[in-house]
Amino acid sequence: MEQLSRAYYARLSATERNEYLRKLLGELDSDSSRVSDSEDEDWIPVNRGRHQNQRGNLVRDDPEDSEDTEEIAEENSAVEGEEEEFESSESEDAEPEGRAQEPSGSFIAKDKTVWNKTPPTQHQTAAHNVVRHRSGPHRSTETLSISETFKQIFTYEMVDIIVRHTNKKAETIFQEHNANHPNSQHQWKPVTIPEIYSFFGILICAGANNSNTDHTFDMWRSNSYPLYRATMGLTRFHNILRFLRFDDSNTRSARKKEDKAAPIRDVWTMLNSNLAQMYKPTVNLTIDEQLYPYRGSTGFTQYIPSKPAKYGIKIWWICDAENAYPLQGIMYTGKTDNTREKNQGERVVKELAAPYRGSGRNICMDNFFTTVPVAKHLLSWNITIVGTLKKNKPYIPSVMGANKTREQYSTVFGFHEKLKIPHISALAQVVLATPATQVSVERAF
Repeated sequence: MEQLSRAYYARLSATERNEYLRKLLGELDSDSSRVSDSEDEDWIPVNRGRHQNQRGNLVRDDPEDSEDTEEIAEENSAVEGEEEEFESSESEDAEPEGRAQEPSGSFIAKDKTVWNKTPPTQHQTAAHNVVRHRSGPHRSTETLSISETFKQIFTYEMVDIIVRHTNKKAETIFQEHNANHPNSQHQWKPVTIPEIYSFFGILICAGANNSNTDHTFDMWRSNSYPLYRATMGLTRFHNILRFLRFDDSNTRSARKKEDKAAPIRDVWTMLNSNLAQMYKPTVNLTIDEQLYPYRGSTGFTQYIPSKPAKYGIKIWWICDAENAYPLQGIMYTGKTDNTREKNQGERVVKELAAPYRGSGRNICMDNFFTTVPVAKHLLSWNITIVGTLKKNKPYIPSVMGANKTREQYSTVFGFHEKLKIPHISALAQVVLATPATQVSVERAF
């Protein structure tokens, strides 16, 4: 008779175990009752004085074989102890009727997603996940100065658009003023491309010197930073700031019906194109949102109390994780037809990651963007991700929720297809990662 494994034996009922023991012991007795092959030895029945009780355990009647009797009694007590242990464990682990029982080597989420406890077989990093492209600034910028490099990103074509529409707006306002005030005539001095670059230089310098929140009168004082006064006068700065325009105001109303960001859309599109063209990113990218401080009437100014500025224009960026270089940005212009967009984070990730399809890069993101469907979608593009997950997602197993009995810094892992989610008790975060990801949790968050 074939002997059963310990695991299979544990799943038998008490009646099946007794029947199995009777058959097994019966074969042992029959084997021992055979005549000895040796002619020099007398045959002695080994099972003399033994019989089975009602439980199927061996009992010895011969008092002379006390040592054998004690050994058999110990075996019987061990078997009985194992039976009681298996029966008690079965009663404790029994699930209520109607509830799905999880396999011993996996977790089951609310949406029936199965997460294995053991990782799949580890292989060498796939060739399509190895980035072989050169990263860094474009070769054309290696011999350029800082100002010349800036003009490669904010090109003359972009500044020319600003110059033309700024002069057009200023001349219109001055003509209206002169018509209404014949005795007080004013003439607008057209702004030029170098002057617009100088204007941008003042704004950048003010931010670098933490003067962007100061009043302009204080910035042009004699005891302030001298670069402001050396670049242009305060009145000229105020006039450029007043009439600065990025599009044709005559056609703006028609374009705003289709795009709320129409006043700056052309310049914004050109800026995104130049940012991506002038730099090749490294293997690790990141996606996040940024709120540019602004309290003007744009029609899509956002209020986010968790941000330092609270009011401003929200932009989703994909940047190089090594040096925070912005590669592409999507401006949020509010709801479309007053309806809330579903799966907005997934849509943003797919749009920002599309230029790097098939590159084998890794993208780090927070729980607004990270979902299991988007991770699988990016894997089909040969792009891996690392990101936190919201705990209310139906594909996260309940064992990764809040648990006070968990030891601090302990980790629970789950593996589903090519995805991995570790839950770290100290960080109170569920992290989703895909293959070929070598980024540590401390570094990523």
